[in-house]
Amino acid sequence: MVFRTILILLAGPALSGVLTAQNFDMAVNGRQLVNLGGLMRFHPGDDPGLDWADPDYNDSSWPLIRGNESWYSQGYPQLTGFAWYRFKVTLPQRVGPLALWVPVLDTNFEIFANGRQIARFGSTPLDARACIGQNLVFPIPADVVQSGRPLTIAIRVWFKASWFGGQYGGLQEAMQLGDASLMSEWQAHRVREIFWAQSQYNANGILFLLAGLGSLLLFLLRPTDREFLWFGLFEMVNVFYVLWIAYCNFHSIDLATLWEGQAVLILGLNVSMPTMIQHFGRIGRTRLYWTAIAVAFADFGLNMASTFNWIGATEYGLVGAVSKLLLAASACGLLFQARKESKSEMRAFAVPVALYFLNLTAVYLADALVNLGVTGARPILNIFFDGITQWPFPLGTYQATGIAIQLALFAILLRRFVRTRGDEERYKGEMEAARTVQQVLVPDAIPTVAGFALESVYKPAGQVGGDFFQIIPLAEGGVLVAIGDVSGKGMPAAMTVSLLVGTLRTLAHYTESPSEILWAMNQRMLGRSSGGFTTCLILTVSPAGRLTAANAGHIAPYVNGRELTLANGLPLGLSEHEKYSESVFTLAAGEQLTLMTDGVVEARAASGELLGFERVKALTTQSAEAIMRAAESFGQDDDITVMTLRLAGSGA
Repeated sequence: MVFRTILILLAGPALSGVLTAQNFDMAVNGRQLVNLGGLMRFHPGDDPGLDWADPDYNDSSWPLIRGNESWYSQGYPQLTGFAWYRFKVTLPQRVGPLALWVPVLDTNFEIFANGRQIARFGSTPLDARACIGQNLVFPIPADVVQSGRPLTIAIRVWFKASWFGGQYGGLQEAMQLGDASLMSEWQAHRVREIFWAQSQYNANGILFLLAGLGSLLLFLLRPTDREFLWFGLFEMVNVFYVLWIAYCNFHSIDLATLWEGQAVLILGLNVSMPTMIQHFGRIGRTRLYWTAIAVAFADFGLNMASTFNWIGATEYGLVGAVSKLLLAASACGLLFQARKESKSEMRAFAVPVALYFLNLTAVYLADALVNLGVTGARPILNIFFDGITQWPFPLGTYQATGIAIQLALFAILLRRFVRTRGDEERYKGEMEAARTVQQVLVPDAIPTVAGFALESVYKPAGQVGGDFFQIIPLAEGGVLVAIGDVSGKGMPAAMTVSLLVGTLRTLAHYTESPSEILWAMNQRMLGRSSGGFTTCLILTVSPAGRLTAANAGHIAPYVNGRELTLANGLPLGLSEHEKYSESVFTLAAGEQLTLMTDGVVEARAASGELLGFERVKALTTQSAEAIMRAAESFGQDDDITVMTLRLAGSGA
């Protein structure tokens, strides 16, 4: 099982060669420690009626087995149940405090010294949870040690073949016995050794952390770009995976907890990757996306079934290989569904993704073959973790394909960022051009018209608004006023405004009829608004107070707080057959005519409440500036334009 063997494969080679007998001599040349990697007695099974920990027990009939590798490769495959190791160590005439160092023992165990139990790790009933002990030091009680006499060590282990597919079991590396202070140094040395062995994971973890935090920061700066969020989450799951493996490599832990943690983190990776691809490629939640999510949860179920031994090791390897193939197919399929602007980079990303999952597929297959007894498949497992190079740190295909994915993601992220910055610069230029156009078309200063007091205020909701207004003095006296609201924002709205204002100012030289002007503006709008429309109100006021108005879907004007009832037509740009009727009123001297856009009525409070027509009606007797301020403080949600007109006196 691929991920389960990480701890064993990281344990490293044996510390010494094979000895020729099961007796280890510490008395030769004043040794302070002895390597226990030679032959020792071994017996599968257990006999409660016999004390196999007794130093006087005759174990000469037991077969010999090396103490620096598992029993799987020494003729005991698929061993389940109890097993015993026994060996003797000849001590020197003078000996100080002793300790036993156990580098890795991938099973539950008890250790006895001269018949006394000195260590217990895990439990040994039939329902025991598997544990893996590593880098442990056990002191030998002083009253057990007798200088110049042999010390008998017996190790009783409990193992299930399903824990590692039967491929491991018992001792994996040579133990050390010797001076207690030296054993503490061995323990510290092993910590450094494990750290070096997993240095590629540590380096990857730092890269994952930096990339994840950077991507999440970009998401905070650009919340609409959700690919940064999912890239950050994908990287942070990778960080937690590295931390979990590191914790398990430096601590003894029961295997079920180790595998459960791995299963959850692998599920996080398998879910976040297609979601990340979906957002990077601007792909919808397609059937293929949901297929990838379903396969990810099926793979999680497979891992949990293996954790609780509901599936055999061989079956786990075969089904796992199929799930990895399905994950590869669904992820690569999603990459090829990317939109046009992301298609090239997504297809390039498909190469490392395919290699990553195909590599996992090969390892799961190799694991299944090893469980079937095909020992030639084992090198594939070694290449997976550290078989490519040992410098500057151990590197296998697992790390190599993972690094390739990271580099590809960095390249995509950089290219996406450069493209986004370019789009922002273009958008900024468009906004500047639109603002320039609008400044020309929306007058900053109100023309002086004899006999009228005019006031206007214009406040766009963004950089460029869709409102417009015009005040044009008429040749025979009086004034023509137009106010409107173009659907949409930015440069398209600004260009529509330029079209309408240009048409309005040209027509004003030939006709003073509001209905004729609206009809001509509507004809110019048809086919040029890209599905949008414009509301517009045009009116003329003579020096005598005759008010003539035509309306194309705009908010009606108010006179002294009273809404005028106008004949209303469709907004501009919707129908070529629309005719606009004129309504005629009389404006008395001193009365205030108020015109506005819907940004006043639709001002929205934080609670979602609109300012509404009733409140607006009460405001219409105030100045244009006061009306605008009231709407803005209530909660501006759209462009606001307000105009007021007073007739100074009849005939003035």
